[in-house]
Amino acid sequence: MPFIEGQYRSPLDWFIRDAEAGKVWEALTGLQKILSDKSKVPSEIFDGALNYTMCQLYRKSNIVIAESIILMLFNKYYYDEPRYTKLKDAIGTLYEVRSAFRNHLFDSCGINKEDDVVSSIDRLIRHQDSIYVPYEITKKKKNGDLE
Repeated sequence: MPFIEGQYRSPLDWFIRDAEAGKVWEALTGLQKILSDKSKVPSEIFDGALNYTMCQLYRKSNIVIAESIILMLFNKYYYDEPRYTKLKDAIGTLYEVRSAFRNHLFDSCGINKEDDVVSSIDRLIRHQDSIYVPYEITKKKKNGDLE
């Protein structure tokens, strides 16, 4: 899924370079602006564009910077107002990026070690669980348990 067309990569790459240079705020705000602009990233490729962004952040920037920016992007696009569909999309994206690194879908993991990237994604998955479980408990209380 990270293999989006070049026309969609270029605007994202600009801000991925900011992350590479350690400019976290510039990278985050720029990536949010591009990902939210339907003329630059149409709705039908949003998931692929986010997947591409995550893969490139992990390949090209410091692991802490990559994880921090990704968490903030997920907070904006998935966790701000949790819904089952958003949470499902978030966990799917996390597992797909994890799989891409584990299955060597790229020629290189870039500046970070594969195990470090996977550990970072595993932390993000555990964070998602801390959101998903309370969400499901709330829904269970509201709608009733399985019979």
